[in-house]
Amino acid sequence: MAMLTLPLVSAPVLATSLYSMPQTISSDTWIVDEASQISRINEGKIEGQLKALAQQTGNAVRYVTIHRLDYGETAESFANQLAEKWFPDAEARANQTIVVLDDVTNNIGVAVGECAAGVLNDELLSSIVDETMKIPLLKGNQYNQSFLGATERLVALFS
Repeated sequence: MAMLTLPLVSAPVLATSLYSMPQTISSDTWIVDEASQISRINEGKIEGQLKALAQQTGNAVRYVTIHRLDYGETAESFANQLAEKWFPDAEARANQTIVVLDDVTNNIGVAVGECAAGVLNDELLSSIVDETMKIPLLKGNQYNQSFLGATERLVALFS
């Protein structure tokens, strides 16, 4: 009987909460791949593009992959909470964009700082999430293609 109930007891432990994420991130952290969905080669490509974008424009894009959210949490609310945790004041958050992907549901949430929102309006953001990111995910969980495509679009928009 104990062997049958053990998976039920341990299931909530597998969920990602805000407290299981890094307390702070360095200015050179572009990807937090908790779900291990981005290959090392593509991680290097993406990080190089995001670092160059931040240096040239002051706009920083950060990707976070997780493997299951806490009950009642959405990718959008998680992204907003991460933005507040990592960049506590509005000024530090102004040029930040945090994209969170839950690989269990393939839901994507984005937190956009006030200055970055001047470039990324709701229509563009919806297009990036629904077309650029979700289509490769629907075609066979192509996470690398999803993040590479989103990076290309975000770099082009912010540049």
